[in-house]
Amino acid sequence: MEYKSLYDYLGKPAGRTLGSEIYKSAVKDNVPVQIKQVSNLKYTGGICMYPVEWLNKIFNKRKESNNTLPF
Repeated sequence: MEYKSLYDYLGKPAGRTLGSEIYKSAVKDNVPVQIKQVSNLKYTGGICMYPVEWLNKIFNKRKESNNTLPF
């Protein structure tokens, strides 16, 4: 199973609000979340990584409902 961070999946920073909503949805859906440690000029710490298949479902639902997340 392939995992990606929101940054890698979206191609840009997701932001704190979206990141929090996605994490809460993953917990609610019992989706396994991996933590990856990163260090760069803007951030040092852990980032959440989600299964790409699950992210596809979440963001496809978001597109279908006029860019509102289905939580």
